Amino acid sequence: MAAQYVEKVRINPGNFAERRPAGATYTEEELGEAQERITVALASFIAICKEHHTAVRIGVNHGSLSERMVNQFGDTPEGMVESALEFLRIFRAANFHNLVISMKSSNTRVMVQAVRLLASA
Repeated sequence: MAAQYVEKVRINPGNFAERRPAGATYTEEELGEAQERITVALASFIAICKEHHTAVRIGVNHGSLSERMVNQFGDTPEGMVESALEFLRIFRAANFHNLVISMKSSNTRVMVQAVRLLASA
């Protein structure tokens, strides 16, 4: 709703269209299904942002990585980066490039490492 009225909105990959209890595990099939749900959910959001020329900030928080990312990468800077890259790939496939990426962690070393890894990706 906000994307229709403001210049920029923030989404958090850790809780966008995906909720699973802490410690949940995923099969390969479930990982693919989760990615498909996220892609479908983002499609309508991206369409609204395109229509209204709304920028998007993909805000990855170390403290709220999705259980899917934690399951695959652990609670790591690599998980933060993959979380951002997954959303970037979806936005790029939809030809949407009006993006800002932010990486946040209360652990400065984790945040710096995540930013460095993202910059080198």
